[in-house]
Order: sequence, then C-alpha cells, then structure tokens
Amino acid sequence: MANHVDSNLIETLAQKGVSRRDFLKFCTVMAGTLALPAGFGTKIARALETTQRPPVIWLEMQDCVVHYLTFGLPALDDLGRPLFAYGRRIHDNCERRAHFDRNEFVRAWGDEGHRNGWCLYQMGCKGPVAYQNCPTIRWNQGTSWPVGAGHGCIACAGERFWEMAAYETVPIVDQDKTPPATYPPVEGAGQGISPTGAGVIGAAAGLAVGVAGAVAVHQLTKRESE
Repeated sequence: MANHVDSNLIETLAQKGVSRRDFLKFCTVMAGTLALPAGFGTKIARALETTQRPPVIWLEMQDCVVHYLTFGLPALDDLGRPLFAYGRRIHDNCERRAHFDRNEFVRAWGDEGHRNGWCLYQMGCKGPVAYQNCPTIRWNQGTSWPVGAGHGCIACAGERFWEMAAYETVPIVDQDKTPPATYPPVEGAGQGISPTGAGVIGAAAGLAVGVAGAVAVHQLTKRESE
C-alpha cells in the first residue's frame, strides 16, 4: 500500500509557525530521545506524514488481542480506544490526588512539595484531562510511572496531546469525582496533644506504673516469705 503524505499536517504546522525544517529537527530530537539509531529521524517524519497508518496501543496491545480472542471486541470510547484501558481519568486514580484535595502543590522542581511527593498539577500535569490506566499498571513491568517518578502526566494518549503546552495547567471538569480508597489520605501536620489525648496517655501511663509496682511488691513479699 503506498504512503500518502498528509498535507493537512504540514499546513497545520505552517499555520502555527513551524517550518518544515523545524519539523525535521523535532523528529531528529525525538529519535535521539528514544535512543534510536542515526537516520531514524527521517523515518519518524515519514511516519507522522503518512495518512494511512495503523493505530498502536503500546502497553495494551496484548490485552486487546487476548480480550478480542476471548470475548470479542471490547467496549470502546468515542475515540475508538478500549474502555478497560482508557475509561478512567488519571486525576481520579493518582497517588498524589490527596495532596490536590489539600491544596498541596509543587511550585518549582526540587522544592519542598516536590521532595514530599505533592500534587504536580501546578507544574502542568495533564492528569485531569487524561484517560489511561498508567496509575494502575505503571511502566516497566509495574516499576513506576512518570507521576510516581516526580514528573506530571503529559496526556500522551490524549486526542490533543500535540497541541497542549507541556508545563501549562489545564482546566478541571467533573470535580465531583472522587478518587478510590486505593491510597491513604494525607494527614495534616500534628497540632499537639489534645486534652483528651493527654488524659488517655496519662491514664495508660498510670496503669502501667501501677501494674509494675504491684508486681514489684509481690516479688519482694515472696522473697521475704522464703
């Protein structure tokens, strides 16, 4: 099957001020980022310009094949993606979601919030508009994933991935959704011991001292009788 150049892509890039030269530079950088051999930048450019190309779901390909062979075609979203992999919003299943609910955000790379694992929304995380199961299956045989490693989601499986600025925030909709009880809630910093707590601790300490004293008296009485 012959490849057909997608003129709409070239025209769209030109309208956004991206020249053909800039496009090829981008493809070369992508090849280097992926540690591909020299010359693959041209192949990436050709692949992006080709209209007829099969969709590839990297992490879910085997799951899709098994599901298809066992149960038939899985339920799909409006973009034709399987719901078992793309049906849940990353923002609602992120281990940092509790920090979002407490308004605890990373404001700069390496700051206190970043070191403590706070929410990356203010750093441009696209979790609120990304639908994927990365928080569940993770990457590299379940080792980690970008948010777990300290970088925001870039919504790479999203429809408008190439149009979203990497470090700009995105609007949040459906804020009534709540995360599952997969991760423990974030507790606030200690405010000291309450009077009730102090009373309980004091009673427990007094009981312990009383028991220890009773045991000591019993041992002394036993020795004297012997």
